[in-house]
Amino acid sequence: MLNAGYLEKEEREFVVTPKGEQFFTDFGLDLCILKRKRRSFSHACLDWSERHHHLAGSLGHGLMTHFFELGWIIQVPSIRAVKVTDKGKVGFKQAFNINV
Repeated sequence: MLNAGYLEKEEREFVVTPKGEQFFTDFGLDLCILKRKRRSFSHACLDWSERHHHLAGSLGHGLMTHFFELGWIIQVPSIRAVKVTDKGKVGFKQAFNINV
């Protein structure tokens, strides 16, 4: 999303660019609703295992929820992990240019 110009990384958060606003809206997310949630909108959270920041907050949660709704990911039983489905592999490539 950074490479595509949808987000810009600031010190402690990601900022949605105008291009990103259009992308997320077209993708099916309502940014106005996500901004009104109690949690922060788009903070940068350092992943303890990979040592890279990931998108957290209501935008990150909204994306994850949408990925579940689309059938792109499924929960792995008994652990905090998800699995990318075959449908998700196609979707992530088409929407985000990511090979999974």
